[in-house]
Amino acid sequence: MTGYQWRWQYEYIDDDFSFFSNMSTPRDQIRNRQAKGEHYLLEVDNPLVIPVGKKVRFLLTANDVIHSWWVPAFGVKKDAIPGFINETWTRVDVPGTYRGQCTELCGKDHGFMPVVVKAVPEEEYNEWVAEQREMAEMERQLTEKDWTLDELMERGERAYATACASCHQADGTGLPPAFPALKGSQMALEDMEGHIDI
Repeated sequence: MTGYQWRWQYEYIDDDFSFFSNMSTPRDQIRNRQAKGEHYLLEVDNPLVIPVGKKVRFLLTANDVIHSWWVPAFGVKKDAIPGFINETWTRVDVPGTYRGQCTELCGKDHGFMPVVVKAVPEEEYNEWVAEQREMAEMERQLTEKDWTLDELMERGERAYATACASCHQADGTGLPPAFPALKGSQMALEDMEGHIDI
């Protein structure tokens, strides 16, 4: 797994697929416009899935700053450090959803980097892995496709909502000065090559 500001990437090395896990708590809850949910700040769009009854080995690193992967129910807390690979393991015997957080002060959104692990029976795990491998293969095939502008816009909107909106906001107004507004910016509107380069 790789820590990023502020999400985790889980790579299943032997099965040739990976995905990002982003906090999915609605921003309206964070801004007190909505009642807080049961798992406030501890919910994600894509949990890590592991089989029950088996020893699972984790290799950890980071892409930007030091993070720390922590799931209290597992008794596991391990630093993810850029340029280094740390190792830890767990064995979960009871199916369920287990929650934790990044426990290293990794930047302004440090508190928005939850860890969610779903432990499932082996048969269910194998089915999930087969689905993930199939989706990863479809994604690889899509890189060879000639896309229409509408298709590209739809995929771009999904990517923005998943990865960019947490800093630049859903409406593109940003969080200046650290995360400038994209809405109305000359970089986004006129300097396409510079924007792509960034």
